[in-house]
Amino acid sequence: MLDEELAATIRERLRTSTFARWMGMELLDVGDGFSEMRLHVSEHHLNPGGIVHGGVIATILDSSIGVALRTRLDLDRTHVTVNLSIGYLRPLRVGTMVARAHAVHSGDRIGYGEADVFDEEGTLLARGTATFLVVPRPRSP
Repeated sequence: MLDEELAATIRERLRTSTFARWMGMELLDVGDGFSEMRLHVSEHHLNPGGIVHGGVIATILDSSIGVALRTRLDLDRTHVTVNLSIGYLRPLRVGTMVARAHAVHSGDRIGYGEADVFDEEGTLLARGTATFLVVPRPRSP
């Protein structure tokens, strides 16, 4: 079961993230080793071919897996992505995408997770895995 203080910290961090707001990512759900994020596609998410840019999909995969892993870490530790692998399966031009992620392993130094990205109808658009380095959280000055 996810500690409520940790869940509130995660929600607040995403809610106040300038990057997450600019991207349009929303945290829908967070639980012990799980996260679900949503992104409504806007024009700035599209590549010149008119489909969602692969980097946008990479971002929601990386972020959702990172949040899922974050639920397994103490507040005095953080994580950074060291590897992200993505299989792009179908394009998306308009609408909404949802990423559902699970933390598979959360060790003292390495974390690993997996996520799927779906469109509004539940069609699988992409699947990703990520490995993270777990490090002490830097102290505030």
